[in-house]
Amino acid sequence: MERDPSNPKLIKTVRGIGYMLACDVKRCQPSASPAKSA
Repeated sequence: MERDPSNPKLIKTVRGIGYMLACDVKRCQPSASPAKSA
């Protein structure tokens, strides 16, 4: 899956535990929601 398997960037092995998804996550601002009517 990795472009360079000897230097993984997306999926990393955590010894004794398993695998970890290691990628940057950017928080986005929620879009403006329509006004609620009462």
